[in-house]
Amino acid sequence: MKITYNATDDILVIEFSKDKIIKELSLSWNVNVGMTSTSRTPKKGRITP
Repeated sequence: MKITYNATDDILVIEFSKDKIIKELSLSWNVNVGMTSTSRTPKKGRITP
């Protein structure tokens, strides 16, 4: 797991895996999720591994 913060753009990135992102989802205007081949689709606003 890796957490980085870009103060210039005010972006917090939480990286759970180094796997290649194959799908991106926008859950709201300020939350984006990159999905890998082993990820599950979030349900009811929850992100599951």
